[in-house]
Amino acid sequence: GRERREYIHVIEKLETTTDLTPELTYLLTESYLFAITDAPSWMKYNTKYQDIIVKCLEIDPTNVLYQINSARGMMWFPSARGTKDDGIDLILNLEKEHPEHPEVIFAASNYKFSEGLVDEAKKGYLEVLQSRSKLLDQIKQELIEIKNEFATPRKSEIIDREYEQIDDL
Repeated sequence: GRERREYIHVIEKLETTTDLTPELTYLLTESYLFAITDAPSWMKYNTKYQDIIVKCLEIDPTNVLYQINSARGMMWFPSARGTKDDGIDLILNLEKEHPEHPEVIFAASNYKFSEGLVDEAKKGYLEVLQSRSKLLDQIKQELIEIKNEFATPRKSEIIDREYEQIDDL
């Protein structure tokens, strides 16, 4: 439906972008995954998905987002790059290496949920939500500080300042 069309729109836009950042590449690979819903879409997007992951890992094999998508690709769409078990091993190793990384926690939680490990998955999902909540609080506080530092004073503040006197003694 609508959501799949949105992923396809993202794919069309990003496939024409010449300078893909890690974040945009991650978005493109995610969009490929969610656009694959049946045999025709598998034929259309799977090779592109596999190719871009290989290209990304050649550019930066240590990039966690690329590794997550590589693992997902192996788990959902086993290929010459790896089997479902290879993908599972990669996700679980990433979880050990990057226990605080929200995307790693989320990917590991998705795997655990798919295996029926609901309590472990729930713990991971809640951890991701809490970390995002903390991040939003930090961003809010930083925005308040920026506003206080750079915002134009209100008219009442300007009027109050007119009556202040500065001594040059």
